Amino acid sequence: MNSHPSAPQSRIIRTKHPVQYLLAVFLWICFIALTYFAVHGVIGWRNPLLFTLMLIFLSGWLYRLQLVIEPEGIVYRSGWFKTERLRWEEIGRIHVFAEYLLVCLPDKKRSIGINYFYFRPRDMAGVIRAIVAHNPQVQLDGKAEKLLQRFGGMVDVG
Repeated sequence: MNSHPSAPQSRIIRTKHPVQYLLAVFLWICFIALTYFAVHGVIGWRNPLLFTLMLIFLSGWLYRLQLVIEPEGIVYRSGWFKTERLRWEEIGRIHVFAEYLLVCLPDKKRSIGINYFYFRPRDMAGVIRAIVAHNPQVQLDGKAEKLLQRFGGMVDVG
């Protein structure tokens, strides 16, 4: 990694939702308790409830949301090791609806739906600002513009 101060750096935005941390602690406690009960014969290893809860624990452990702003574009990691990449020049439109930030290509063949319920609105506004700064031709819907105005204003690229 280049440590020169003018070298382009990636900015990683991780989830900050406290419910996820509480859920992770709860799942850890369940996992430890179920393992204890299974080892001591209280419940059998073939019990479907045990394996269902273990699967929930593992899925919660493996499920991570991460949004990376790179010099070349956006990388969004979600779900079971699913990674989506969009270069700045590929992005045509940005829509905000319900709890999603939808980043679309101009030809409407591909898009990334970023569930911003798990991210802070200020971070989502920063993502929109980064996209607009790198690609001034991006079209924003009204909700995306309001999000920008609420958290730091519009980017002057002209």
